[in-house]
Amino acid sequence: ESTQKWRFALLLVAVVLIVVVPAALLRKASIDSMQAMEQVNHSQQVEAQSYALTYDLRNIEAAALAISAGVDAPGLRGRIEESRARIWPALDTLQALTRDNAQQQVRIGMLRTNVELRMDEVDRILAGTSNAAGVERLVSRYPIRGIAAEIIGEERALLARRTAVAEKTRERAGLLRWGAVLAQLALLGTVMFFAIRQLAARTRAERSTQRASARAAVMLETVREPIVLADEDLRVVMYNAAFAELFGVEGNAV
Repeated sequence: ESTQKWRFALLLVAVVLIVVVPAALLRKASIDSMQAMEQVNHSQQVEAQSYALTYDLRNIEAAALAISAGVDAPGLRGRIEESRARIWPALDTLQALTRDNAQQQVRIGMLRTNVELRMDEVDRILAGTSNAAGVERLVSRYPIRGIAAEIIGEERALLARRTAVAEKTRERAGLLRWGAVLAQLALLGTVMFFAIRQLAARTRAERSTQRASARAAVMLETVREPIVLADEDLRVVMYNAAFAELFGVEGNAV
């Protein structure tokens, strides 16, 4: 009985180690993988937002230069206003997306300042109060492309690192999944082994009991003295042929 209790306790421990623990580890691996993919998407969003911002700034710059050159074609001012409306939300989005990166925050702060100065020059061109120096400042001063390129380069480097981390996380999760499956199969095999072993032992015990009973019955029948077996209430349980012959009892002797 003590051995059975120990076996049951060990089986419970094995179930916890092989079923519960891997399930918890798999859940953590799944969460880590989701977080890694979120970081990858985060870097892609920053890069896409930077490209969109650069496009709008170039669009405004091209339209403003065309107007300063005397080409005030229909739609140019509308293009400027449409791009202007997207610039400030784009900068706010970039600021929010990179709040966990101090270097990117500095770059975006510089970019915001230069954008404001450029837009002041654009406004002067649209109002007709700008001059050649103002056009020159719009083109050569207040750099934007270089800062945007640095932002994109930083995010690409982060993207490469985060993609590698996400890939390793997926690989670990896959290995852990297979390990859990193999461990559970091993547990199932162990349980089946002990169950078959227990069943075989029980079958052997039953056969041994049957053989012992058969031998006892044969020995009882061969004894010439009358023998009877009664229970505690003095009810006859079994008797041999000699007893049946002596007392005239009919039926099976044993």
